[in-house]
Amino acid sequence: MGFLSKSNLFVLCCLCLNFGVAVDTIRSSQSIKDTDSDYIISNGSTFKLGFFSPVNSTNRYLGIWYNRISVFTVIWVENREKPLKDYSGVLTISEDGNLVVLNGQKEILWSSNVTNSVVNPRGFEQRNTEEWNRGNWSSGCVRRTPLKCERVNTTGGEDNKADGFLKLKMMKVLDFADYSSVLEDECRQKCLENYSCIAYAYDTGTACLSWTRSLIDAQKFSSGGVDLYMRVAFSEHEKLDVFGFGVLLLEIVSGRRITFYDDEQSLTLLGLAWKLWNVDNIVALIDSMVYAKWFEMEMLRCIHVGLLCVQEIAKDRPTASVVVSMLKSEIVDLPHPKKPAYTERQMD
Repeated sequence: MGFLSKSNLFVLCCLCLNFGVAVDTIRSSQSIKDTDSDYIISNGSTFKLGFFSPVNSTNRYLGIWYNRISVFTVIWVENREKPLKDYSGVLTISEDGNLVVLNGQKEILWSSNVTNSVVNPRGFEQRNTEEWNRGNWSSGCVRRTPLKCERVNTTGGEDNKADGFLKLKMMKVLDFADYSSVLEDECRQKCLENYSCIAYAYDTGTACLSWTRSLIDAQKFSSGGVDLYMRVAFSEHEKLDVFGFGVLLLEIVSGRRITFYDDEQSLTLLGLAWKLWNVDNIVALIDSMVYAKWFEMEMLRCIHVGLLCVQEIAKDRPTASVVVSMLKSEIVDLPHPKKPAYTERQMD
């Protein structure tokens, strides 16, 4: 039940530091070249993505900067290690679905490196990781958290809460569906009440479809298809895995990748952030290229929220809706973060 990353649509999510999320897309047949007129502007016109040169430099980089501020302020930079020496840069989507930056010789200077392991539906994981990494997806994926009817010896709390559904848009109508003529709300409730039902879809042309067997040959279309609702445990439905989002926040603010490692202190990026937090010097984590005194409090809030998202124990992490409220400053007083996961490199 894995979904391959060879979609003809790559969704680029730009962090909105006025604390919303803007989404823009480029198709696999499109590209962004290093010209003054070729770029992406986020929904709401807050941010612009394209190629630029820092002050006092002729090197060219792919980055995101504020679109409406007169002072040129970059908030995200890629290909730091491999800057372009001319205006031949191109941002496009490779055949394997990755976003890449190419130079004039078609050499890859940077890649998003999205692997097949990250395209499982939320709440699911590979049944056999070794086979998956070899390109054999026949074993499919399994739920990370058992459904309510599969959990035994419950003690209350979330264990007794009803399952939810994960919505997957523009999906192929899968084989072996059961059909019934009921309204959409009844279709959902009918599946929820049947512990054998693992997914449902509602199509005005065919009414209610439900599945009680394994979902075989699941495919996502670029257009058309149906909305497929996959049954997931309450904890997966209610709470997004915000760990990756927290890592992204820390990467953007610090200018370091998650692969960063401090040999002298034996610390990862998360470990460095945690150490600076505990010595009350978290401002030292901010990348000098994006630092601005007038914007310091917002950036510190981003780091604070990022640390909350990467806490070692998953149940301590905030839900996606809470993260949005935190970033919008709707929640003023943020809790103190606990120790993150992966603060030190694991040695063999």
